[in-house]
Amino acid sequence: MARDCFLLPRRTPTGALRTIGFASTPGMVRILGVVPGLTALVFLIANLWMLVAFVIAVRQALDYTSTWRALGVCVIGWLAYGAIFVVLHRFLG
Repeated sequence: MARDCFLLPRRTPTGALRTIGFASTPGMVRILGVVPGLTALVFLIANLWMLVAFVIAVRQALDYTSTWRALGVCVIGWLAYGAIFVVLHRFLG
């Protein structure tokens, strides 16, 4: 109960957005992808790091007791993201 004194409750859209925002910060590492020869490795490491951070954020924001449930939510989100990316890439070239 003490954490609620200075933080927003977790099960609000604001609380979820805050945790998701923090979880997406490892994506800033992708700026190192401009180094020739490191692009694929940097993107792989950054994306895996973000996936782990998203699983932890979803588990905390939605008060899940199971990490597997949070992983399932994140995998569904990543599949949707991938589908949208593919469609946009196909149309925009």
